[in-house]
Amino acid sequence: MAHRDLLIAGFLLAQAVLAQESGAPVVGEPVRQAIDRYADLNVFSSTRILPRRMTVHAVPDPDASDPTQIRQLLEPHGLTLVMTGTRTGYVARPEPRQDRPSGTVSPAVQVPPYIEEVVVYAPFRIERTTRPQSFERQQLDLIPSIGGDTLRALRFLPSVTSDGPSAMHRFRGGDSNEVLYRLDGVVQYAPFHFADAHSLFTAVNPNVVDSADIYVAGFPTRFGSRMGGVIDLHLVEPTRVLHGTVDVSALAAAADARGYAGNWAWLASARVSLLGDVLDAVRNTGESLGIPRFDDELARLAWSDVSNEAVFGVLRTGEKIDVERESTGERANASFHHHDLWSRWQHDFDERLRMTWQVSHFAADGTRAGTTERGEEANGRLDERRSFRITTLDNRWRWTPRPETEVIAGWAYLKHHADFSASLQVEYTAVGRPVRNATEESRRLAFHRSGFSAHGFGSVTRTLTPRLTGTVGARLDIHEMAEVQNDEWSARIALAFRATPAWQIDLDIGRYGQPQFLNEIQIDEGRTELDPPQHADQISVAVAWSATSRLTVRTDLYARRIGAAWPRFDNLYNRFVLLPELGEDRYLIEPQDVRSRGLEIAASYGGDRFSWRLAYARTTAEERIAGEWHDRSWDQPHSVKMQLAWSGVAWRFALHATHRSGWPITPLVTRHAQLPAAYNTARFARYGSLDVHAARILSTRRGVFVVYGDITNATNRRNVIGHLYDAELSRRDALSLPIVPSMGIRWRW
Repeated sequence: MAHRDLLIAGFLLAQAVLAQESGAPVVGEPVRQAIDRYADLNVFSSTRILPRRMTVHAVPDPDASDPTQIRQLLEPHGLTLVMTGTRTGYVARPEPRQDRPSGTVSPAVQVPPYIEEVVVYAPFRIERTTRPQSFERQQLDLIPSIGGDTLRALRFLPSVTSDGPSAMHRFRGGDSNEVLYRLDGVVQYAPFHFADAHSLFTAVNPNVVDSADIYVAGFPTRFGSRMGGVIDLHLVEPTRVLHGTVDVSALAAAADARGYAGNWAWLASARVSLLGDVLDAVRNTGESLGIPRFDDELARLAWSDVSNEAVFGVLRTGEKIDVERESTGERANASFHHHDLWSRWQHDFDERLRMTWQVSHFAADGTRAGTTERGEEANGRLDERRSFRITTLDNRWRWTPRPETEVIAGWAYLKHHADFSASLQVEYTAVGRPVRNATEESRRLAFHRSGFSAHGFGSVTRTLTPRLTGTVGARLDIHEMAEVQNDEWSARIALAFRATPAWQIDLDIGRYGQPQFLNEIQIDEGRTELDPPQHADQISVAVAWSATSRLTVRTDLYARRIGAAWPRFDNLYNRFVLLPELGEDRYLIEPQDVRSRGLEIAASYGGDRFSWRLAYARTTAEERIAGEWHDRSWDQPHSVKMQLAWSGVAWRFALHATHRSGWPITPLVTRHAQLPAAYNTARFARYGSLDVHAARILSTRRGVFVVYGDITNATNRRNVIGHLYDAELSRRDALSLPIVPSMGIRWRW
């Protein structure tokens, strides 16, 4: 179907859905959440002015205007709503009234209203024209996923290309290393547990993640170092003096506690894996994967007053794995430990100027080893040791000289240190010799390097007319590492046009750069030098129609072109192996050009109890190799994703279905001269999965108990994701996740 026809179909779908009225605020719910219901207004606020612990005291007058209702919600807490436009405003402390004796002529002292950095609670957490897709914890809980994993749950977005075993994301034809992950405003260099085993789970307890913002286009210039998109995770805030969660499932046991006292707020969390049986699902046959173990601990302490906020945080993650797979002849063991430390100070000089300083330190240490055996004819061994450090000093300013103008600027300096060593030895059979053009390979490499990177950025956002807002920004990235220096400029333009109260049109055009850091050098693949920065030129047009605050239909058209694309290694026949570097089908891909384009249509409805999402994407992702265009390994021309959810007082149910084109695969190569022409010239059969979530909620005097269960691939569909060849070139299929049940109980006290 042509793009124009799909666009028309999306609009007709929107017009065919009946309008619904938004729900009223509920006594006892957080005021911030109540303000979210007024989606026709963009209300900016501060986490210090309006913390989560502030709840609704009384339901506002339903016949009053939306701004008046919000003021009625805020008035019992000594706050007010200041409108800066017909649809925008911010929460502030009202100016104090000065009581003077009659006849006094001294002027009243005026205290300017306080406003923090742009944090939007209705309907988006945005920076003016930059509109991420935002999901609160309640929405994430309704998405079926193993162990309630946060990042795995985000794969249902139409922009995301993903597979069954992995929790990683690929946005709009880009690779998984093009996504920037952040937690509490800090870049995460190790966002997943088992990164070398397909990044199976998020490296933080999902119960302490309050919300997630996802940017797939037009993200701000302050988000650097990745060019594909951003996933920004926000931590929960205390709503009572002391409360928390205990969560026990087949995957892990987790506990967290949080609270506040005066100007202090704190959060502590710990999680440890219980059983490795749930990971046995990532298999091609019935062999055991051993008992992988992981743990993560997080602590955060914050102090704030009217003009300042200081934050101190630490995140530690660890994992061990010892796996043997008879089906692929692999045995692997690994041990990794990561530490994140950060401190942040924010100061507001007045309602117009805000400054933020942040320092963070990331450290990673680990080892990995493994062997492969194919009868008596082939064997291989890999040993690897990694140690790297990244220390960052960051400074950012936000200036609002007028209500219609906002300026954001800043800089950062990063110090890198890496100490790697790797050795590999492998002999190839008849399967690998045509691919590798060799009978054996052996290497031993090590390096100890350091360097720095720095960047500066700036953007100006201005309301040009009551309906049109524009943003222009630029960024300079400087990298001097391993005796190589690269400078990369990038620029972005964004326009947001509110055609009518129901129609919004967004245009984003920009260049996004991505340098390679020392920790990304693939020494286990025999590479010891940094690749030059790659960049993506992108244009995206989005049309959104909001019939009510509950129903939204959005259509996106985009095109991306990647320049100076990094070389990468791919396993031609089976990508889901434990030791890809030892694979006989390992092949170096060196694209001269990369392009992707697509159309996405998404409709969503959120009622008090029933909600649904429906998304269709028509996309292409290609790369030019040796002068010929080939489909990228995760190209999926068609994908449909649907979610139905019902949430009541005592029960919660959700269904999520995915149906997409099968990914490209390379047929068996018998002569090296067939490559790269034969690369990705075949496809797997279509992929499908039906996932189910159910929960029973029990409210008691000791807290709320939730008994929940998730079933991944509930129909036990056989999704082929790879081919396995033996020494006689006989083929059998490698399968994605079979039916995987996961149950648990959660106590919120």
